[in-house]
Amino acid sequence: MRPSGNGRRGEGGAGGSADEAGERGVGAPATQRLIALFGAACLLFNFPLLALWKRDAVVFGVPLFPVALFTVWAVLIGLLAWIVERADE
Repeated sequence: MRPSGNGRRGEGGAGGSADEAGERGVGAPATQRLIALFGAACLLFNFPLLALWKRDAVVFGVPLFPVALFTVWAVLIGLLAWIVERADE
């Protein structure tokens, strides 16, 4: 009996194989770093940690809360770019 499909190796069901996924699979370090970065962003932009920046301080004439918010946002974008660029090597 002949197997279903066209007989080519690596092609088939929806699950795919390691050959199809290439070097970047689900367990790849870049994927794990992106998931960790997402978790860190969720924590950093949530109430308990955002409340740390709600002070009456001023940085260069701007209240501390927006400065901290945009700084954390910029750092997360920088880390995201670094992780993605490093994964291509």
